[in-house]
Amino acid sequence: MSKDKEEVYYIAICDDEAIMSGCIKEIVESYFEKKEILININMFSNGKELLRSEEEYKLIFLDIEMPEMDGLTVAGHIYEKNKRMKEHETKIAFLTSHEEVVRKAFQVQAFRFLLKDNYEEEIEECLDAFCDEIKLDVVLEVECKGGKVNISQKDIWYIKSMHNGSEIWLENDMLECKNSLDKWLDVLDDNLFFRVHRNCIVNLDKIDYIEEYIYFYNGDRIEYSVRNGKKLQKRYRQYILDNAR
Repeated sequence: MSKDKEEVYYIAICDDEAIMSGCIKEIVESYFEKKEILININMFSNGKELLRSEEEYKLIFLDIEMPEMDGLTVAGHIYEKNKRMKEHETKIAFLTSHEEVVRKAFQVQAFRFLLKDNYEEEIEECLDAFCDEIKLDVVLEVECKGGKVNISQKDIWYIKSMHNGSEIWLENDMLECKNSLDKWLDVLDDNLFFRVHRNCIVNLDKIDYIEEYIYFYNGDRIEYSVRNGKKLQKRYRQYILDNAR
């Protein structure tokens, strides 16, 4: 079992103000350098140039108030492209000097809004949230019965051990593989997954509530060990707070 090779995340900055674009570029480069995450930044001075680009961007900083084609129109085209591609989603962080345009941007699935007179304080929170998102998108190559399968860790609901490996439970499917739970813990994001029993690991994001059992959004329920009960409740509450759910 292995993670995909280290990915380079493509980021675009689209703003007709060159000074603003340059300042954002410096902040973004410094942030990801400290995180040791590989990025490639492309700069655009107008929306038409951005839309002509064939690159698949993970994150775009997009000015709303631009001549010829405003940022909301550009974002509309990107949103439609996301829907067609399905497996790729571009996050859009809007740059604006006017708070009143924020409401309109909900129609194009805005990720964040950065006010230009306060962007230096807001951009790090935006990048933190983006990093949390890409953690969930980690794809694992798993040797299952019938061959290798690529599974995004965010699609895993829970994993149960079996006598010769483990069962990977997804929303509407179950896959069997030879990996032990210990091997799973080596590759899964420990902020997202928690071992609730010696025989089971759960995805905290899929839990609906916890009582005498762990209840999932899809109706499944599993047991957890009494010894891990308090730690589980604490981890789950912290996860909810951290993700504003």
